[in-house]
Amino acid sequence: MEEAKVDFAKLDDDGYCLPDISLIVVNQDLDINRREYVIMYELAHIHQSSELYQATKQT
Repeated sequence: MEEAKVDFAKLDDDGYCLPDISLIVVNQDLDINRREYVIMYELAHIHQSSELYQATKQT
């Protein structure tokens, strides 16, 4: 699995990812358990996006 950078910021949502640059942004106001959940959830999105890209990049 590729590496991803995690940043924290004031957000209206729990978090989001930018798979093209492997960046996860997490709401800094979340408690530690919710932060961990959001990071794992967004890591799955990054991993899925890279798999889809690798499967289709030649077409």
